[in-house]
Amino acid sequence: MIGVLFERDIVHAIGTHGDQALSSTIDTVRTKGITTCTSSDDPVDVMKMMTSRGFRHVPVVDDGKFVDLLSTRDVSVETKSLINRLGLKFVPTASEGLMRADDVKLGERVVVAGYPYGDLLSNTIKVTGGMVSANKGMGDDSGQFQIDAAVQPGTGGGPIYDENGNIVGVVVVQLNKRKLEKMIGSMPENVNFGITASAVRQFLTASGLPTKWSQRSLSMHTKELCQDCQEHTVIGVCRR
Repeated sequence: MIGVLFERDIVHAIGTHGDQALSSTIDTVRTKGITTCTSSDDPVDVMKMMTSRGFRHVPVVDDGKFVDLLSTRDVSVETKSLINRLGLKFVPTASEGLMRADDVKLGERVVVAGYPYGDLLSNTIKVTGGMVSANKGMGDDSGQFQIDAAVQPGTGGGPIYDENGNIVGVVVVQLNKRKLEKMIGSMPENVNFGITASAVRQFLTASGLPTKWSQRSLSMHTKELCQDCQEHTVIGVCRR
């Protein structure tokens, strides 16, 4: 399998090259360097990957051979089935909604809440502040954005708030500093990422979970915002 041709590839080619794109070959407009999965992969993990990276389709490849083309609808069905088997119940924590409808803006101030290192330091919530450093994540991923707020192991999955108390994203990953240092020769600082609220809502909706957009438009004092953080964020610990 050498690539995939999507409808958006053709639209992009026409938008870039105009009528000349109609005489191009498939090889010049197709998606290259595609991300794939296998038929044995966990559907929940695949759904998370598709949501965080803004994919609508992912090819299923086994032993180098194309098997099927997976869509977000296919994976959401598997996710719902897993939720039902586990007997999980999801209840909205706020009737007026928590997530902001529009994605973050460059330079916007944010607050991150979570439990870095679990309960090793203490069992209380920790908050850090910063700003939106970039509107995209690694590899121009439009489903993520970059922040300079401090993030440590254990903060992943924690909410990212704007100054009005709306959730604008979810912490997804901290850059591997040592790995990047070996590649570029210097240690990056304050480079962390979050999944956009729109991508999170897409995942929740596809999984059959109730969501609403927040309508908060008034700036909050940081102390008030931190109070909301305590109400919306819980610690999850896995014991072996």
